[in-house]
Amino acid sequence: MSTKPLPRKTRIVNRGYQYSRSKKDNVKNISVTLNDIDSAVIYYINNVIQPSVLDNGENVKVPIMYGSMERWKVIKRDGFIRDKKRQMITPVIAYRRTSIAKDDSVPQDKLDANDPHMFYTFEKKFSQVNKYDNFSKQIGLLPQREYYNVMMPDYVTITYDFIVWTSYIDQMNGIVEKIVYSDGAYWGDPDKMRFRSSIETFEDATEISDTERLVRTNFTVTLRGYLLPKGNFDRRSTTQKFLTPKKVIFGTETVDTITKNIGKSGQFQDTLPDETTISSVPAVGDLGIVVSNPLIFNQSTGVTLSNSGVEFNGSSRLEQTISIGQSVSPTDNVVFNSVSASSLILGSTIFKDSQIKSFFKIIIFSIIILSAYLIITKSGEFNFRSIFFNIISILTGTGYVNAEFDSWGSFTLILFLGLMFIGGCAGSTTCGVKIFRIQILYLFIVNQLKKIIYPKGIFVLKYDQNPIDNKFISSIISFIYMYLVIFFILTVYEN
Repeated sequence: MSTKPLPRKTRIVNRGYQYSRSKKDNVKNISVTLNDIDSAVIYYINNVIQPSVLDNGENVKVPIMYGSMERWKVIKRDGFIRDKKRQMITPVIAYRRTSIAKDDSVPQDKLDANDPHMFYTFEKKFSQVNKYDNFSKQIGLLPQREYYNVMMPDYVTITYDFIVWTSYIDQMNGIVEKIVYSDGAYWGDPDKMRFRSSIETFEDATEISDTERLVRTNFTVTLRGYLLPKGNFDRRSTTQKFLTPKKVIFGTETVDTITKNIGKSGQFQDTLPDETTISSVPAVGDLGIVVSNPLIFNQSTGVTLSNSGVEFNGSSRLEQTISIGQSVSPTDNVVFNSVSASSLILGSTIFKDSQIKSFFKIIIFSIIILSAYLIITKSGEFNFRSIFFNIISILTGTGYVNAEFDSWGSFTLILFLGLMFIGGCAGSTTCGVKIFRIQILYLFIVNQLKKIIYPKGIFVLKYDQNPIDNKFISSIISFIYMYLVIFFILTVYEN
């Protein structure tokens, strides 16, 4: 016998339980997966421990690899890792997750996974629905707050096996010392999630063959973590959304409508005028409430109240004027007792930017070179102000000149052509390739030369202490290439 579904009007649906709430809801469902814990391990080793070794006078960063089933099988068979060219990789760190167990030291019970009853509630600080302005205050609208209930996770202990390979014992000692020092720390990204770690005993082994020398260390790391899947059972979301009402209305309601002078039982009410009508619909508006425990405001040192010590119980309107001991108008000299700040910067930081420093270096170097050229060759009349003005004008693409520099010799024209290609800084309206692109291209070339000299080394390309993405480098190389190609095409076309 089939059961007839309930009509839509009688169905009770709480959309906060559903997996996808709304396209406009940009709050993602909170989840902590095994991949997140694995990523926390990699982040901590790469960014906090930062294992590195000294090889041929070069500080080489030690890579870390996750041991997949195939890779770990090769490690157990050969005892080391090889690259695509069948060369042994050293130094390197490999790890894999070996076990997951319930953490009994943190007792918690959801009672029912399909309908959990333990949550952590947090409030979204600001959104379009909870903005609060003067107009909303005047019409009695309260800021609508958004609350999210996140289900309590399952606390687990996760075990990882690590293997470290180096070529020399001194290199291994430096890596092991850093790892031992991090025992008991919270591993992971501080901006995301971290997990408390504990490191077991280290096992060392040294292997020497006819062609290779290998130092290996094995150790085990245990993390106390927690798991929260992306979606719960029964198509429920792990993050449920709730909204508070914008306005709460208290009103009076009667059983019947009282019209004119006739009451409910038909008797006359002399106190009511003929036009009085009391509706059975709740009245909308302000409602005064008298409380038995009134609120009292008292003035204190430096603050003066117009009605200090007056009780406010809601029966009548009470206005308070707050005054302080000094005038704080925009034209007054306001004196504060103390000023605190989370950060304080003294002086300008403009000259700490490598791009700005290179810009001024190019100007100074060009002025010195051109001045020396004009003095030695006597190609033109030496005028320092003209040299200074024309170099800055050509470099920034301003277009103004105050001298016929074509009479200064062929070297001047070549120098000005190079300055025209360089241009100014990023974000400016100057012409040219821009200084930061030339700097990044130079760093890229130097980095490639290092990789040719040290094939096993890992070098991170940084600009102003910030790592540079490969896509960004590709876009810069493409821009410079297209810039030169278009320049030469237009030059040939004009000729």
